[in-house]
Amino acid sequence: MRLRVLAILAVVFVARVAAAQVDVGRGLFQTRCADCHGIDAKGVHGPDLTVVFAKGATDDQVFQTIRRGVTGTEMPVSTAPDAEIRAVIDYLHTI
Repeated sequence: MRLRVLAILAVVFVARVAAAQVDVGRGLFQTRCADCHGIDAKGVHGPDLTVVFAKGATDDQVFQTIRRGVTGTEMPVSTAPDAEIRAVIDYLHTI
């Protein structure tokens, strides 16, 4: 019985941490990305990000695009900490 309670508590804890990570990512997206990608991530000057994973992109590919930027576009290189980029990616999975 104790193990079951501990397992449930662990799941609740992980879910709360994940939700907090998404909230952080949402805030970062709104302040750093929304001018080009739109507050709804459907694109303004930058592409629609609501379909990026449906089109087959992986977390690592999106991470590298954010980190390296996109040559010849308005997408700059990012010097944000890895954790912040991952938070934005976690948020993108929810939209």
